[in-house]
Amino acid sequence: MAFFIVDRLENDLVILESENKTFLQVPLTAFSSPVSEGSVVLVGADGKYYVDDAKTAARKAKLFQLQKNIFAD
Repeated sequence: MAFFIVDRLENDLVILESENKTFLQVPLTAFSSPVSEGSVVLVGADGKYYVDDAKTAARKAKLFQLQKNIFAD
């Protein structure tokens, strides 16, 4: 299943980045739940966009660990 990362929010649009680094503009109304920058988003069979909380948390933890390794003494 394809997933997207929320790049940014612009007014009533959500700018998503796909796995192949292309961008997609989606109306905020297409989301079933609140969305924020950095969230991992999946598209449901109903055409709605869903935030995958587990994948978002895992992605943030991975990025935090990378940052910690870069700035470690």
